[in-house]
Order: sequence, then structure tokens, then C-alpha cells
Amino acid sequence: MRMRLVILAFLCVACDSAARVTGVSHHGVIRFVQEPTLATSAIQGSFVSVIDSISIIVTDAQQTPVKSLQRKLSRREVDIPMTLDLVDGSYSISATVASTNDTVLFSGTRSFQVSGAPFTVDVTVVPRKPVLVVVPDTVVVTIPPSGAAGRDSMRVHNRGIDSLRWRIANPTAGGCTPRPCMIPSDTAGVLAANTSVWVTLGSVTPLSSPVTLILSSIEGTLPVVVRTVGP
Repeated sequence: MRMRLVILAFLCVACDSAARVTGVSHHGVIRFVQEPTLATSAIQGSFVSVIDSISIIVTDAQQTPVKSLQRKLSRREVDIPMTLDLVDGSYSISATVASTNDTVLFSGTRSFQVSGAPFTVDVTVVPRKPVLVVVPDTVVVTIPPSGAAGRDSMRVHNRGIDSLRWRIANPTAGGCTPRPCMIPSDTAGVLAANTSVWVTLGSVTPLSSPVTLILSSIEGTLPVVVRTVGP
């Protein structure tokens, strides 16, 4: 999946009174894209991040709010459909992307015109905080035929700005018995913008059911599922 922040919101825009008499409606697309100078290569494969929701506020030429919408993002969701109706006129849209603890991670604004014709509006969103992302969202560890402990890795990213301080809140996966389920090579760290670090999960014992590691930062938390296959 793409980590590049590209979110599409679809609008159904009503025309002025003359156009409505003919029953004509006009459709447009609003796209939220990351600032080109700050964009990084797309993350490959499944991922989980602290990004939780996107909100938009639309104001008219008098700066009066005419519409506000919010959408929660499902796990792995990238494209977010939204609909709204507007009459012809001048508008501004303000967009914010928030984390699991309501920290604003990205934001952007854009003015646009509705004039009775199909249109596309690009809203550039700029990172405002560090953004914790982990790949993959589910770590599958293969247990050798001998039954010995297994190992695999996950990659922790900062896809925002500034320094990301992250940690694994439950490095022993919730105190598995009779001993820890796994031993991470790192349980905390600091990442500069657009950098990452591999974390190896070693000494992984066979799990009767998946366990969840909780990774946290000041900007929010996220879950990474660990499960085993094999003997």
C-alpha cells in the first residue's frame, strides 16, 4: 500500500438556480497531497500508523463556515470518500489530519471556485509533527521444525518532521507466561524526519493466539500484531 498521503474526497456540487432548473449537477474532486519537497518514497506492503482521522471545514467568501466533515480512517485505509453539496461561489477549504490522540499531524488550506462545471482542487497538506509508522502491521514469525524460538523484524519510520521519540510500551507482549513471548532488539529510540530503524523480534516462542505490541509516541499510539506459524 502507499504511504504517500493521497486522500481523495468526492464532491457533488449543485449549480445555481438556472442550472438546477435543467436538472444538471456538476461533480468535482478534491485531492489532499503531501507537499512535494517533503514527500518521501512510498512504503511498500502493509503498514500501521498513528494517523486516525481527517477533517475538513469549508467557508464561503464571507468566511462563514458552510460545511464541516470528519472521517475516521480504518486500518490500512488510504482513499477516503466524502460528499457535499455547494452552490456556485468562492470557497476556502481547511484540512487537518489528526492522530489517535488528536494531535494535528498534517494540515493545509486552499481557495477554490464553484462555477457550474466539473473541477479538481488539490489541497497541499504539510506535516506539522513527527508521524510514527510501522511496517508491517502484522509480523508473522516462522517457528523452525525443531521447535526452537523464531525471529523476524519490523521497521519503525518517522514520516513527519522533527525528531520522533518512540517506544514499545509492552516489550514482553503483555507478560506472556511462562516467560516473555519475544525479545525486541530495541524498545525505544529517536528518529529524525524521513528516517527509519529495523527492530528484530527475537526469541519468539510459539503463540497459541496473536499478541499485540503497542508502540507509542507523543503524537499517538499504534498496535502491531505478532503471530507465529509452524510447530
